[in-house]
Amino acid sequence: MKRITISDVATMAGVSTATVSRVLNNKQGEIKISDKTIEKVQTAADELGYSADPFAASLRSKRSGLFGVVMRDVRDLFLLKLFMALDEEAKNYDVQLLLGNADYSLAAAERQMKMMQRRWFDALFVLGDIPGDGGLLNAENGGQAQIAIACGKRKDVPSITIDEKEGVRLGVKHLVSLGHQKIACIGDWNALGVQERMKEFLVLTDEFGLDMKDGYMRDCGNHREDAAFQAKSLMEMDDLPTAIFCLTDTLAFGVIDQLHRLGLNVPEDVSVVGFDDVFEATEIFPRLTTIRQPVKDMARVAFEEAMALLEGESLDEFDAVNLMPRLIVRESTAVLKDK
Repeated sequence: MKRITISDVATMAGVSTATVSRVLNNKQGEIKISDKTIEKVQTAADELGYSADPFAASLRSKRSGLFGVVMRDVRDLFLLKLFMALDEEAKNYDVQLLLGNADYSLAAAERQMKMMQRRWFDALFVLGDIPGDGGLLNAENGGQAQIAIACGKRKDVPSITIDEKEGVRLGVKHLVSLGHQKIACIGDWNALGVQERMKEFLVLTDEFGLDMKDGYMRDCGNHREDAAFQAKSLMEMDDLPTAIFCLTDTLAFGVIDQLHRLGLNVPEDVSVVGFDDVFEATEIFPRLTTIRQPVKDMARVAFEEAMALLEGESLDEFDAVNLMPRLIVRESTAVLKDK
């Protein structure tokens, strides 16, 4: 079957190929095209079943309109929410996102990135750090914009993150204001952003004079079942914590579920704070008090920086963009009851 071309549309409409191109690309130019001509061109294109060749267009513009995204783990609730924010922001730039799932595998991430670094991808976003990924991104990449998002602070490429320390401070300060001094903390040391949170929590235990016991600090993979195991272990201690600060919402969900299974009430017996504010935070019982990461702002800045890089601008020394988190108080925290 013969492929319909722009010349075929021009012949049927009785106009030049240049006029067809201007109509179909919505470019009026200095000489306005009449509504009648526009209708003739659009009708001809519809009747012939003409569609523009995206690859030919990309050769002319030197842009494909494709941005690649490599995600650490598509099951990560926060990274999924971040991707959805990026996908929504992409509509403002007429950009399509194509997603690759690394599943915590550096080799998988490298394979996906090599494919995405070919000419048809204008930019590449990496969501979530992967252990050993120090050389994964490359600022000298032949014109492709590369940006790390929620990967911790980076110096090799532009990065967008939040003020992790401020987020932890907000959570600890909230629990202390409710009278809690015995606060346990659960997080994944292998994730750079969470590692920074864990370090800050230890600093704040001294600053706020918390009654920290051996065993209150728990290193835990970012999975509900792992968090449930840690919650059960905490509740078997001789000196029980009255609050648990979970450094992702996923961990908080596992903790709350396990506390319920143990016959404990949240927040009457144990207060729980999460970190991220994923969609499910308002769907569980009780609704989760958490630290909100501003995903819409992260997406907006990511596209602003990507477009700046594609236009040849230089981002000074690839300084990390640190956005501010917010404390979102819901139902999983309460004033400490007198024992």
